Amino acid sequence: MSTRSLFGSLASVAMALAIALTSARAAAECTPPMPSEIPDGTTASETEMIAAMKSFKQYDAAAMLYLKCLEEQTASAISKRPPTERGGLKAKQVEMHNAVIDALQDAANKFNKQVRVYKDRAKTAKN
Repeated sequence: MSTRSLFGSLASVAMALAIALTSARAAAECTPPMPSEIPDGTTASETEMIAAMKSFKQYDAAAMLYLKCLEEQTASAISKRPPTERGGLKAKQVEMHNAVIDALQDAANKFNKQVRVYKDRAKTAKN
């Protein structure tokens, strides 16, 4: 799955939960983070790789804040719904949680791959 389609799916799930929770204010507070571009390790400079690492750390932190917000938003919505509607809200929250974790892992894998490519290139250049 491409990064664009993964994040497109994440956005679709986010929209579904926002509709399910019927709270525009709460939906605006919990916005899934989007990772920045990952530089190509075959051409990136050290400065670009360091900037990408900092950006990825910010993305990771934003993802954790989003998950916490999502959990709080869902708990609040569940407390206001009859028991028959609670399971669906929790299921949507779990789906969104998993989508964010999957996107984060995908971005980490892509970033780490480019770091290895960059380090291999730098090592070859020294020899």
